[in-house]
Amino acid sequence: SHPHGVTREQVRLTLEAENIEARPVWKPMHLQPVFAGTPAEGGDVAADLFDRGLCLPSGSSMSDADVDALVAEAISATGAASAKEMGKVMGWLGPKTKGRVDGKVLSGKVTAALAARG
Repeated sequence: SHPHGVTREQVRLTLEAENIEARPVWKPMHLQPVFAGTPAEGGDVAADLFDRGLCLPSGSSMSDADVDALVAEAISATGAASAKEMGKVMGWLGPKTKGRVDGKVLSGKVTAALAARG
């Protein structure tokens, strides 16, 4: 059994089932075959991280499909029925999209989605 009760691979597979990409941490340089037999200082922490660690997605941008889905969710959550309620929708989206979606792109998508409602 694993000392922490769960293995890195179990966590990775659980994330994969939720369509979240994860992969093992990069192999430390001192463990790379090309450096076999080369003297190294320390390395215990790096080796431990390699054995247990995962890299998670860190991109800050969202796909168009992700933005469209979030805009639809925002309109539904706020009950917005027309362009007059754009501020309410944008307010709901703000914390969820800050730094992840260009503001002009987002407002354009909200405007188009609200216009389609009438």
